[in-house]
Amino acid sequence: MHLAILLHDLGKGRKEDHSEVGKRIAEEMAVRLGCDEQETRTLIFLVHRHLLMADTAFQRDPYDEKVLLPFARAVATPETLRKLLVLTAADIAAVGPGVLTKWKESLLIELYLRTLPKVLGERDEPPGPERLRQLASEVAHEFTNAEAGGLDWIESQLGQFPLRYLHGTPPKRIAAHLAAVKRLQAGEALVEESFNEELGTCEYTVITHDHLTPGIFSKIAGVMTAQGLQILDAQIITRNDGVVVDTFKVSDPDYAGVPPDERRASNAATIVRVLKGEEDVERLMSRNTRLFTVRRLPTTRQATEVQIDNETCDRSTIIDVFADDTQGLLYAITRSIFQLGLSVHAARISGRQELDQVADVFYVTDQHGAKIEDHARLEAIRATIKENIDLFMDRRVDASEGVSTGSLA
Repeated sequence: MHLAILLHDLGKGRKEDHSEVGKRIAEEMAVRLGCDEQETRTLIFLVHRHLLMADTAFQRDPYDEKVLLPFARAVATPETLRKLLVLTAADIAAVGPGVLTKWKESLLIELYLRTLPKVLGERDEPPGPERLRQLASEVAHEFTNAEAGGLDWIESQLGQFPLRYLHGTPPKRIAAHLAAVKRLQAGEALVEESFNEELGTCEYTVITHDHLTPGIFSKIAGVMTAQGLQILDAQIITRNDGVVVDTFKVSDPDYAGVPPDERRASNAATIVRVLKGEEDVERLMSRNTRLFTVRRLPTTRQATEVQIDNETCDRSTIIDVFADDTQGLLYAITRSIFQLGLSVHAARISGRQELDQVADVFYVTDQHGAKIEDHARLEAIRATIKENIDLFMDRRVDASEGVSTGSLA
């Protein structure tokens, strides 16, 4: 593992992919040092595939078997998985201070824990009636007497959530979400918020009905942009009964520690007003001058890249977006996706700090909940999102120049 850490980036600076160059260096080094067959195989894999775990954890859904199984087959053994986890964390931390955030650590650990049973040969089946009953009992203990809906009701509610929600959400948070679902009235939107001290992140869960307003995800992203929040991850859920449970994990750069209660309450109230049509998200963003001052675009822009992945997931089309990191970009992307008539079912929001770029991933379907199969439409989606991002970037440059010259006012 230490040798892999030493060698993994030695291929940089060549025209060829540095991982391929590194693979040849690892092969030569293994021979020179007299490594045995197992040591050689592990060293070559760690150097050659040292980006695999970060790419999977930050850009794909580990609860999708078509993502998890190929990753598990690639690492093959528990020992290689452990070494790859350590190498990945060291690689990210070496980029610079603060790059390996607690949030990124949690995503890597989540993938590690999801993969470990696979490489150990253990079966990981969806929760059966007994497991669902046990989880319902754990959630029930988190309810107050006033909130309690009965074990059968809790169990029936849990059955409407996807596996990634049941595995990835603590019983206390599930109880808060279900209590909100129980209180939810037609035409209303509720927001449950909390602060995770271990990760240093805020969590906002929006509970409403899918027919409340078009483009719910996009509007929430717009509000958070206007409020100066940085979205780290989004779990988008629309249940079969039309109840929306969208969870956003965010950082609040305005506060070093726990944001004040009034700050979090204000953010939640603003989300509700926008979703209910009492405030326009575009007007809210235009009033917020931090949109043009928090982060300048780099002087040399990287080309925007939009990729379509229709192979990894059986249920959704995956859209990968690589672009310069700038305030408001996520809103521009999600608005473009909404205008194309697509629904977002899951999202991974991450960045390439060394390149000052975002690498955002969206699992989408058409308005009928179906995967997009038509090749012409897929190309139109890709081209339209790229064009809209470039237009947004051009406007950001104009606005930034206006701020510097005083013309924005």
